[in-house]
Parts: sequence; structure tokens; C-alpha cells
Amino acid sequence: MTGDTEGINWEAIERSPAFRELVASRRRFVLIAGGGTVGLCAAYVVLAYLAPAGLGTALGWAAGVGLILLTWVVSFMYLRRSDSEWDPMEQQVVAESRDASGRFTRSAEPEQVR
Repeated sequence: MTGDTEGINWEAIERSPAFRELVASRRRFVLIAGGGTVGLCAAYVVLAYLAPAGLGTALGWAAGVGLILLTWVVSFMYLRRSDSEWDPMEQQVVAESRDASGRFTRSAEPEQVR
């Protein structure tokens, strides 16, 4: 890496409580909302395989459309949470990792490129 990121103490940033909370919050959302959506989609596919006659009706069609709408809802929720919660957390992490001059805090010894 070259430029302004050379010598940044990434380990210190990763250990900061604000960064850890940001990562944990995103991970929770993805595991719950994303995992739930993928689980429902997988259940729909399995049900379509095991009972194709049942999903060939209007109910099956509505369930399929519902899954598509669910993916849009989860995407919208992610964008809203990103704007309202995670962006301010990111700004806090950046602010904590900069020194008074506005530059990132450097490591005591810059890493050598191998």
C-alpha cells in the first residue's frame, strides 16, 4: 500500500471499542436478516421440490412474490440502518483514529512491504 494509508496502525483501529461495535452490529444484522431471508428462500425451494402441486397454485405464486418483496425490504432496511446507525459509527472510528492534524495516526514503526 502507498499514499496516506502507509503506516496506519490498523491493529489499534481494529481493537477500538467503536470499531468492534460497528462490526458486531453489521454482523448481527446480516446474520439475522440475511440468514432469515436465505432460510425462507431455501424452505420455499425445498417445498417446491417436495410438493410441486401445492406451489403450482396462487398460494405458491404469492409466496414466491412475497420472497422477492422480502429481499427488497431487507435491502431497504440495510440501507436505512447504514445511513442512520453505521455511518455515524464509521465517522466516530475515523475521528478516533486521526491525530489533531487530521491525518491518520501512524504506527510507531511502519510495516515493511514484503
